[in-house]
Amino acid sequence: MMNCPYCGSEMEEGALVSRMVPLWVKKGEKKGTLLDCKKSFTQNELPAQCCMNCKKIILDM
Repeated sequence: MMNCPYCGSEMEEGALVSRMVPLWVKKGEKKGTLLDCKKSFTQNELPAQCCMNCKKIILDM
């Protein structure tokens, strides 16, 4: 477990899950980069920590 760097609350461990491969697009850019994530037959998963207090998610790539 880790504490949220924004509010100090304990964060929940989990994953951000999507059917599509997540894409990182820099502000002002049109093209992006596929994020390296754990892939299964029907979904893609990025390990993450979530703060339910301030609604922030930290991804572990």
